[in-house]
Amino acid sequence: MRKKIKGLLQRVKGQGGFTLIELIIVIAIMGFLVAMIAPRLANVASGSGDAICDTNQQRLRQVLAAYVESKGQLPSRLTNLVTETAAGYEKPSVDDNNKDTGKEALSRDMDNMVHLHLHALTAEEATELVDLGITEVYNLNLSTAVDPDYHGTESSQPYMRKVAVEAGVNVLMVGAGHDGSSWDFSDLEENDTFGNPDLVYRIVLGVGPDSDLVREGQIQSAALCPNGMKRGDHFLYNNYNVIVPRLQATVDRLATGDVGGITVTHENGEVKEYDLTEAQEAWQFTTFCPEGCQLMGNDDPQAWTITAVSTL
Repeated sequence: MRKKIKGLLQRVKGQGGFTLIELIIVIAIMGFLVAMIAPRLANVASGSGDAICDTNQQRLRQVLAAYVESKGQLPSRLTNLVTETAAGYEKPSVDDNNKDTGKEALSRDMDNMVHLHLHALTAEEATELVDLGITEVYNLNLSTAVDPDYHGTESSQPYMRKVAVEAGVNVLMVGAGHDGSSWDFSDLEENDTFGNPDLVYRIVLGVGPDSDLVREGQIQSAALCPNGMKRGDHFLYNNYNVIVPRLQATVDRLATGDVGGITVTHENGEVKEYDLTEAQEAWQFTTFCPEGCQLMGNDDPQAWTITAVSTL
């Protein structure tokens, strides 16, 4: 046995190691393989963020659908994506894609996708929102210019303030908005682009930690968008959103000469027409993430181009 072990050791001892040239070749091959695989791994990581975002939205839609089915209403205490200042309501700051200038409130992609406008509620619109179950909202107040006096104390997030839904409260609306004296249709003109043109004249509200969905245990917490978290050094608001059905009172607010419909053409050549004077029921809500995607994570903010505008 000793002879066998001794002989084995001698043979091992007699074997030479790798030469420097062999090591360089092996390292070069490994580097080449890593260079080939790394982009694919990056795509997998990016795709996983989109998959999580889709799962979050699908779950949110299921919960909202069940809520509407059981209560006949949408949840209250949603987040109102506006800024309050001493001068009144303002649209929150939007990401300028330059982190060196500081964090803005809202994602640039979301704003480009649906063109958000300030909209002052009339008494009729406020009443219709209350009938839909939205009796109170939390004003977001994320912009750095917000006066500390407007910060709330009734929210789990100290920069938010709870207000009753009533005439004069400002919200964000898709595509256009009324400031109390006139409509702003600057984003509803020929050659303007949209990601989701079917959402025009609909109010956007967020699902934050103080919403009834969380308070009533329908969801454990307000989900955050994984892709938005990657851009946390650019913008602050990262909760999912509910697009409220188009209100009859909003449609009734339109006057002769105002935009009543649009024809849009997709980049693939598909053409669609939308009648923007059709009011909707509570179950016709939809959602999108803080980056403006409804589902699949591949919505293009310039996918649809307005090719014709019809007026009342």
